[in-house]
Amino acid sequence: GCLSLGAKEKTVFQKTLSKYAKIDHYYLGKEDDKGKYETAFNNLTTYPTVFISLHDMSRFASKNHGLTQEMIELVYRLQQTTNVVLVVFGSPYSLDKFQEISTAVVAYQEDETTQNLTAQMLFGAIPANGRLPISIGERFSYGEGYDTQGAIRLQYAIPEEAGIRAENLRKIDTLAFNAIKMGATPGCQILVAKNGKVIFEKAYGHHSYSKREKVDLEDLYDVASITKVAATLPTLMKMYDEKVLSLDHTLGHFFPSELKKSNKQNLKVKDVLTHQARLISWIPFYTETLAPNIYKKVYRSTPSETHSTKVADKLYIKNDYEDTIWNTIIDSDLRSKWGYKYSDLGYYFFHRIIEQYAKEPMESYVQKTLYAPMGMNLTTYNPREKYHADQIVPSENDVKFRKQLLQGYVHDMGSAMLGGVCGHAGLFANANDVAKLMQMYLNGGSYGNRIYLEPSTIDLFSKKQNNGCRRGLGFDKPEKNRSIGPTSRSASNSTYGHTGFTGTCAWVDPEYDMVYIFLSNRINPNMNNRKLLDLNVRTDIQEVIYKAMQDPIEQTAQ
Repeated sequence: GCLSLGAKEKTVFQKTLSKYAKIDHYYLGKEDDKGKYETAFNNLTTYPTVFISLHDMSRFASKNHGLTQEMIELVYRLQQTTNVVLVVFGSPYSLDKFQEISTAVVAYQEDETTQNLTAQMLFGAIPANGRLPISIGERFSYGEGYDTQGAIRLQYAIPEEAGIRAENLRKIDTLAFNAIKMGATPGCQILVAKNGKVIFEKAYGHHSYSKREKVDLEDLYDVASITKVAATLPTLMKMYDEKVLSLDHTLGHFFPSELKKSNKQNLKVKDVLTHQARLISWIPFYTETLAPNIYKKVYRSTPSETHSTKVADKLYIKNDYEDTIWNTIIDSDLRSKWGYKYSDLGYYFFHRIIEQYAKEPMESYVQKTLYAPMGMNLTTYNPREKYHADQIVPSENDVKFRKQLLQGYVHDMGSAMLGGVCGHAGLFANANDVAKLMQMYLNGGSYGNRIYLEPSTIDLFSKKQNNGCRRGLGFDKPEKNRSIGPTSRSASNSTYGHTGFTGTCAWVDPEYDMVYIFLSNRINPNMNNRKLLDLNVRTDIQEVIYKAMQDPIEQTAQ
């Protein structure tokens, strides 16, 4: 939890903390009554750690440094019941009131930049090496302080700090506003990180064309096939590191009895990951259920013992329909011709392989091993279980299958019929969270002082595998002829990432030490809207970023 004392609204300090972790925020003004202070105390004692920041302070001891007796008492009581980190946005002399405190950060000033940088320092994005310039009471001595290393998590900076002119990124605004004006998408989030620093992070437009709700940086988008590289692939790479998965393993190795007589038995993991296993691209499972007499049997508007898998709002599918989907995939034909053909079907197998390995549902496994420790606190399957609908950007108004506007329920039909969780689609996130994961890849498998993957494994999976297709293992890559591929012309050959059907992309370019995220809901209100693709919105914005990096600020000699 975080409590800002002397604040009348959520502070910049609190907003920046939220970029790193799931933190509940409280604030109390000087004029708030004792009842509010008591309520805050009762709430905050439930947290193992509480950041308390002091605002609207005075430099005069005669004015108690701007602190009320209620504030001082509340800090004292909290530090007796939980772990308190006190952050002073004002005079260090105020520490005289807090001689019992175990951890204190002195920031000296309260301007927005100082608040922002202090939050970043607490999460290890920037280093701390300051020392107290005075002694205060018996507890705090002159010269006291701790050094921290910094650069262990994403930093939030201005473009110039990464050697880029801010004005060279302004064309991103023009392209984003034009996309919205042309009806390519109601809104979007765009993020650029360079050298481990987020140098551009903006939300544009609205949740829908009704323009009732503006897009916020903490809003969640259905990221579609980014799920492949944000949930399935990191887990498969971990299994590869642990030598429980080999690229030459066949699907039959994992499902010996189920695939015994199937044409899928001898398909190799590496061929499935490069989309060269002759799997057909997808199966519209839902169309088999649309006839009114079948629809009534397969779906219910309320949950029951037989229909407890939630597809969308007030829509539950027969529990055993998962077996029908599974058997349909197993019995499906293979393409006669060997070669590259993008397919979702392999990820239904990977979903089950991961659950075999994890011995628990995929969604709880990735939450526990990846998203929670990385501070990806807004990344989740089935967000309606955790977040208010207003924070989730709607996708299609599906008049055919689910007969509703989809908001917080995955758009992909196959994933929806499995309860919103699969290996190829189902994740919801914001741009900042996706950037953390992509930065982990760029860091060679580590983030926040924690190692997730071996650098050699990321190198192997992210490189082009053969001349038959442009793909890495699971990762998409630039096409040789850049004018027809998923990336802009200037992307280096080492670039890797993925796009998503809903109008999303996440790219890493190791040669430029750069992360680019674009999230949108181009399929609102209709998935047949191709304007985002036809206008090359994502790749044109990416090209602006490369041009900005190719026009660096001249570093003058000191």
